[in-house]
Amino acid sequence: MTNPKQPTQIHCRPIRPSDHEAAAQTLTAAFTDAPFTIWIIPDPVIRTSEMSKYWPTLLKTALKDPSTFIEVTDDLNAVAIWSHVPVTSTPSSNPEPTTTSSNPETKQEATQTEPPFRPEVHAIYAGIAQNAPEKPYLSLDYIGSTNHNRGSASALLRHRLDQVESGVKVALWTGTKKNIAFYERFGFRVYATALDVDLEGGQNGWWMVREGTVA
Repeated sequence: MTNPKQPTQIHCRPIRPSDHEAAAQTLTAAFTDAPFTIWIIPDPVIRTSEMSKYWPTLLKTALKDPSTFIEVTDDLNAVAIWSHVPVTSTPSSNPEPTTTSSNPETKQEATQTEPPFRPEVHAIYAGIAQNAPEKPYLSLDYIGSTNHNRGSASALLRHRLDQVESGVKVALWTGTKKNIAFYERFGFRVYATALDVDLEGGQNGWWMVREGTVA
């Protein structure tokens, strides 16, 4: 599948040590009021408090993980966290591994205690772990942007996908149904759902896979 042309004005690169604080702020801003986050933590005061702690801690943990790498736009208004999932790994069941401004979207050690999720979310996490794609694959754990509708998240996603070697599978899961169409633009397809039946309001978790192409 041919991806849309990447906007030349948006430059993407690996994260630098001097970027860490700003990157955490971007992820916090992108996900605090994202649909899935609102669903799992309805109280806005508690949600804001938890997300302001969650993302700096998660970013710090991800930076120490040799299987994980982080990319940003030059203006630091978009951040993507990726990880290599080998055959021997255990699927993550953390707040969702991805989305353009949604995705408390991975690593379980990122926080010492779980945020005050509504009880139903644990069923989604369990289903995500159970229905994960066959390993190995490259996982888009999180992608968040504060530049809504300006192409920053798209540019960051294209930047990595354009470098994926032939035959490498890429996977992500999202808890926000409207994100499915966004990822389909980049060749992802729904692979499985966390639950056989949607919860009230249509809530579920969706695994999406972009199969590696053989040259």
